[in-house]
Amino acid sequence: MTQFALSVPLALMAPASLILVVHDFFTLGLLAGAAFFVVITTRKPPLALGIIYCGLPVLALMIIRRQEDGVLLTLWALSLVWACDIGAFFTGRSLGGPKLAPVISPNKTWSGLIGGVVLAGIVAAILHVEYALPFHLALATPFLAALAQMGDLYESWLKRVAGVEDSGNTLPGHGGVMDRLDGLVPVAPVAALLIMLPSLYSLKSVTILGATGSVGTSTLDLVEREPDRFRVVALTANCDVARLAAAAIRTRAEIAVVADEQCLPELQAALAGTGVRASGGPDAIAEAAASGADWTMGAIVGCAGLKPVLSAIEQGGTVVIANKEPLVSAGDVILRAQLRGPARPCSRRIPSITRFSNALMPRGPKACGGLS
Repeated sequence: MTQFALSVPLALMAPASLILVVHDFFTLGLLAGAAFFVVITTRKPPLALGIIYCGLPVLALMIIRRQEDGVLLTLWALSLVWACDIGAFFTGRSLGGPKLAPVISPNKTWSGLIGGVVLAGIVAAILHVEYALPFHLALATPFLAALAQMGDLYESWLKRVAGVEDSGNTLPGHGGVMDRLDGLVPVAPVAALLIMLPSLYSLKSVTILGATGSVGTSTLDLVEREPDRFRVVALTANCDVARLAAAAIRTRAEIAVVADEQCLPELQAALAGTGVRASGGPDAIAEAAASGADWTMGAIVGCAGLKPVLSAIEQGGTVVIANKEPLVSAGDVILRAQLRGPARPCSRRIPSITRFSNALMPRGPKACGGLS
């Protein structure tokens, strides 16, 4: 019955591509509900704890994987456990010394624990320097490595209480799955919490280039639905002053920019007394794109959007390209800007939401004004 109860929340933890809508908080509630169901039907609280013990780490890993840098963050969470296990094994075997918990696991030593924590810290430092792993996660890695060892000890204690040598026989020569993942069980939920903490207390800044077009208005709609999560830095348009001014006032944008400088006086009049700055001209749009927003939507039609997109990429952050022209006409320029920007390539996202593949990008950037 325990397995059937756990199957419902596990089904909602499927990859986002396999389910219609991701609801992690709802899934967490289902996990707690499954544990409660097991308690009232079996009268065995330890079985309910088993639901949480098995389900919570899986949910945590899925949450980590769905983050913007999900591959890097998942690799960090897994590698710190692996590094701790490897470092603990070789250090403990080489140096020996006092036992860590002789009653629970006679082979573990204090020297092994220290060696595992040190190696995990080194791995995190490499990920931080080479792949832009957030500093607070690198800083927390030694503590998570120690927590992984505690998870290993807890699994050993459970096996001693049950009177078995391994948690199962799924992996020949290695025991059960939990014998390999015991350190990850406590690490994954704490790692997911650490990853999500910045988004819980800080707003993500957004710039929308081409805010009055179809893609721009759709993006604005999403931003306005969650005002407690997003802060609008800049909105731009060609010369649709009425819609641009209305959107800037609604979202309390810092600046609104029109590409056509002849429309600037009208925009200034529309924004007078609102606290939103008005600017105009192609250079002003490029400056708005380089304002350092966390997330920039490049929805300007045609090659006119290339310079602002490049400015946003060089400034850092996530840049989403909503039209094909910058990619098709100057894809190599965009990729070079990505590589020489302030952020590491693996931490920079330049997704394209057009129906054209990035593989179509030619090697001649001359189509957009001869940029090189």
